[in-house]
Amino acid sequence: MIFIALFFQSCDIIKDHNFNKKIEIVENVTTFEQDSINSIKRFEIGLEKALLKSNANFDKNKYFEEYDELIDSIPFRVEINLDYHFVNSEPHLIIKQFNPSDISITIFSKDKGKFNKRFSEKQWSLSHEQDYIKDVNGDGIKDFINVHYSPSGCCLRYLNKVYLFDNSLKLFSENIEFMNPTFSPTEKIIRGICYGHSGETELYKYKWNNKQVDTLEYISYQKNENEVKTGKFVVSKKQFIEENSDIIKIINQLPKEYYQINDIDWFIGF
Repeated sequence: MIFIALFFQSCDIIKDHNFNKKIEIVENVTTFEQDSINSIKRFEIGLEKALLKSNANFDKNKYFEEYDELIDSIPFRVEINLDYHFVNSEPHLIIKQFNPSDISITIFSKDKGKFNKRFSEKQWSLSHEQDYIKDVNGDGIKDFINVHYSPSGCCLRYLNKVYLFDNSLKLFSENIEFMNPTFSPTEKIIRGICYGHSGETELYKYKWNNKQVDTLEYISYQKNENEVKTGKFVVSKKQFIEENSDIIKIINQLPKEYYQINDIDWFIGF
């Protein structure tokens, strides 16, 4: 089994640890550091207020509320959403906070008479594309996916951060990142487009192996010694553009299964 790391310029998979890091306030911090600390404090204040509203509705299994407020003169939009988001047997509480620069998402389970924090992430508003809940690995349990799109970069760059939900542990996995993916949970397959220029990048195909991912293949355009496309495709075990090795086979046409990938025109070229 091969477990792969995914960086911004490639198609492999990385994990991000410790989304709840303790912030220690020290003397002589820079203005940027102090602004970051103040931002975290504001989100904590907003979260406490949202939890008070949620606790007042604890006996409900579904509850939704949106409202605006000012925290230290900074406008916040708050969304409280209690529902059966991930499994039908247990509701989860999702609290989202939006301010002009950042977004905070916190997820709680509802058990043992209280809301227990299971997930928290803060990100830059300019890079937040969307977030959604869907079973991406075909285990019948819905997962949390946060989609980022960096405001800088040359190429297609929908970075999907996947947090698999384990209902037996009531926990989310560390994040697994995919660049420009199209998930096929019934097949337990992920197909996608690597980071790179239109018509000059590669496709990838991964398969879920429980909570991990196996690499099945990459596909790139074959080029001759003059770097001109031959009309054929290289199927490789590693990224052929980067490694120039591990060729599995040469094929004359792109397999039909890859045409279901979102934004496949980016790979084909304009």
